[in-house]
Amino acid sequence: MIAPSNSCAGWLAIGLLALTVFAGCGNNRAALEGTVELDGLPLKDGEITFTPQPGSNGPTAGGRILNGKFIVAPKMGVQPGMFRVEILATQKTGRTVTTPWGAAADEIISVIPSRYNTNSELTAEVTANGPNRFKFALHSK
Repeated sequence: MIAPSNSCAGWLAIGLLALTVFAGCGNNRAALEGTVELDGLPLKDGEITFTPQPGSNGPTAGGRILNGKFIVAPKMGVQPGMFRVEILATQKTGRTVTTPWGAAADEIISVIPSRYNTNSELTAEVTANGPNRFKFALHSK
């Protein structure tokens, strides 16, 4: 049995390090931040998603909205381009419903109209130079 020489192990380590460094060089993701209001008030709790539109590169990114604010770090952000934005927020109604499998559960409804999520009309242009700060003023009616 032949053991690898120290010089082979050293070159292997250098090669792996170079691969790791170069793999990170193509990451030109942008940070995202902003505010979300519903009927003039900060959205208490929700989620926001940025989905690339045709001609823009992925990935899809997003995060939590808390007290009307959201922040997506560059590492988890998106590449520059045009994005469809979806905003979701739900609340309990105070009623109990029966699930399809027969269990009792709290009834939950969306507090955001579908024109801001499943049928979203919201868009955002993310630029390489930023800052990519967005304000979304939503209306429940």
